[in-house]
Amino acid sequence: MEASIEAVSKYIQQSDGEAEHDGSMCSYCDGVMDKDVRIFMSCPPMVCHQACLTCAVCACALGDMLIPMYLRGQKIYCGSCYFKTI
Repeated sequence: MEASIEAVSKYIQQSDGEAEHDGSMCSYCDGVMDKDVRIFMSCPPMVCHQACLTCAVCACALGDMLIPMYLRGQKIYCGSCYFKTI
């Protein structure tokens, strides 16, 4: 099933304190997540650093949430790459 990432439950969590480790790992780089800035998604289930969220094809940065993102086959695409795959 194809779906826009905007339609998928997501949010960016920011804390106003010092960065602290909560034990979770980034789905992309396997680095330890801190409580500073992180992205959570429910489909596909993942948590990642803002800098690690990139297009599966061209690797353009998507973590700033300014570029439309699309989900297809459990991969996240920027708008340009997504439309090339369909």
